[in-house]
Amino acid sequence: MQRLLLLSRIEKKARQEKFDASSTVIFGENDTGKSHLIKSIYGAFGADSSVINEKWANASVTIMLRFSVGEESYAILRMDDQFSLFDANDTLLWRATGLVKDVGPKIADLLDFNVMLSTKYNDLIVPPPQFCFLPFYQDQDRGWDDTWGSFKGLSMIADFKRGILEYHTGIRPREYYEAKAERGEAQREQNELKAERRALDRATARLRNGRSPVTVTFSPEMFGTQIEQLLTELNELRTIYEGVKRKISELQSRRAVLVEEIEIARVALQELDADVKFSQSLTGAQVVCPTCNTVHDNDFASRFSLINDADACRGFLASAQHSLVEVESDVARQMESLAGYGVRIARIDNLLDEERGEIKLRDMLKDESERIVDTTIAAEREVIDLAISGWSEKEDAANALMKELSDSERKAKIVSFYAQKLTAFALDLGVDFGKAAKKSVSPKINETGSYGPRASLAYHFALLHTIREFTTSCLCPIILDTPLQQDQDEKNATAMIAFALKNRPKDMQLVLGTVSMHGVEYNGYSINPKVKESLLRREDFDEVSDYMRPFINKMLGQDQGKLI
Repeated sequence: MQRLLLLSRIEKKARQEKFDASSTVIFGENDTGKSHLIKSIYGAFGADSSVINEKWANASVTIMLRFSVGEESYAILRMDDQFSLFDANDTLLWRATGLVKDVGPKIADLLDFNVMLSTKYNDLIVPPPQFCFLPFYQDQDRGWDDTWGSFKGLSMIADFKRGILEYHTGIRPREYYEAKAERGEAQREQNELKAERRALDRATARLRNGRSPVTVTFSPEMFGTQIEQLLTELNELRTIYEGVKRKISELQSRRAVLVEEIEIARVALQELDADVKFSQSLTGAQVVCPTCNTVHDNDFASRFSLINDADACRGFLASAQHSLVEVESDVARQMESLAGYGVRIARIDNLLDEERGEIKLRDMLKDESERIVDTTIAAEREVIDLAISGWSEKEDAANALMKELSDSERKAKIVSFYAQKLTAFALDLGVDFGKAAKKSVSPKINETGSYGPRASLAYHFALLHTIREFTTSCLCPIILDTPLQQDQDEKNATAMIAFALKNRPKDMQLVLGTVSMHGVEYNGYSINPKVKESLLRREDFDEVSDYMRPFINKMLGQDQGKLI
């Protein structure tokens, strides 16, 4: 990462800072905003720290981080829950909102974090960004008490510690997790297909329940004439039915219009009659509107006009009611025409009951339809079984690859490397892990007091060196927020600061937050927030706002315009 920009339009304040390619120390007194700055680095990707200060959250800070992956440079912009990624030419690559379903997979693709893990609801997902950054970040609020508690939202993945550790350390390479994802997909597809097959079997059982065996062979030539007549009758019935249905639909629409017009005419007539009566009751020559104070003449001509309007309305109402009666009569006639079906249906029944020997056409058609249903069901079941078999083969192949990639010799080599580092680092910091160092890459750190943070720092760096040596995934900046927890004495504080700077893994960027250097000589790049309760600065607002505006406009789909 190269540059971090923070902007609060609510407070009209901003800040921008650069980072050294090797190490940057952020130091200063408490409450000067060191942690806000540090939390914002991975916060730009949607990886929120376990604890966010309420005042900082209320400032609604927009974050922009410039960084590189390999030889490619990028900028990521976060505005509330909206995210956008830009390339080195500031071209918008994508924008997204949903952290789990949208942002997470895009970030994973960018950072080569190719792993699928199961949620507590057994859904297989690409974990959101905080799981990618877990080994590289120690938050001051939770990280030094719980090595794997620096971020929010970790509980969504069941048993995430083991999967993340094995992935990042290379104990199980990413190819293992790709195979695991393929196995999970194969298992889900099989389960869905098996459920579909069970539903098909239940439906088949219901269809066959109480049904007599199919014994009649379908022989169309035995009833050639009858079948031809039957088809003719059915086609005629279909034509009549469609015609009647269409006619009834048209009449019903006309009826609805007439009913509405009649209702409107009745209301209008009531109002006109009321106006006539009112004008006749007045003795004055003029009427003043009580609403708008407009003066109207109350002469014979005005009253006559109202009477004519009322009479015209009565005429329309009578005509509409007459039309309604005719339409309802037409509907009734069309419904009566359906009675003609009875004759035709009786004719079809007679055709179906005709016999040739001991066989009725009805029985032959019934048995043939049942035979078609049975054949269709059997074919569908065969398709499902074939699909299940295909996915089962894919599951077996994935299991075989997972077994092949679970190399015990590779694991032993990685654990041995890690144990050597942990033993050496523990000695430097005055702690002891004993036999736990040789068992796995995840020892329990249950120590209290000043011992705990030193043990956590030793473990953290042993893990980082192991990741640097064996991982098949990405390497991210190491961010340590105030490791001097639990009132370390001056000797231990000096040792911890010196240890972190000295043991930075090769080619990995380090950002270290601390209140003081405790006498450790450091000539590298540093950031020193000085103002209490105010990391953001008013004097930086215009410059940062102008710089970020084009990116925000692109995120919001605007080509021009001011920051909104």
